[in-house]
Amino acid sequence: MKMYSELVNEILKFSPDVRAVRVFDELGELLNVSYREDLVGKALMSPEETKKWGSLLFTVISGVSESLERYFGDLKRIVLQFEKNNVVVFKKEQVVVAVSLEKKADVFKLADQIEELLERH
Repeated sequence: MKMYSELVNEILKFSPDVRAVRVFDELGELLNVSYREDLVGKALMSPEETKKWGSLLFTVISGVSESLERYFGDLKRIVLQFEKNNVVVFKKEQVVVAVSLEKKADVFKLADQIEELLERH
């Protein structure tokens, strides 16, 4: 789980609106996860749900990028807006980084900052 820990912790520091950061491989395996302090220890998703979520995210983002990049250029992110929060998904090399944000967060501002960080890592 130490892999990507520096990256995950840096993203968590961007804003109090960052709830959680998860890094998944192409099989949906959780490589790293970290939560905002007030969420640590709370049951958010079971390990089985987390793996399904990670596998689904990798499949979706890979499929979208492979199918559409030739028309629109490189895929930067996918934003999922739910009733309770937002999730921004990035593909970096062979992993997917999913960042959960508070509903009131400035999603695109934070996504731009995270994207810049991912480019440097």
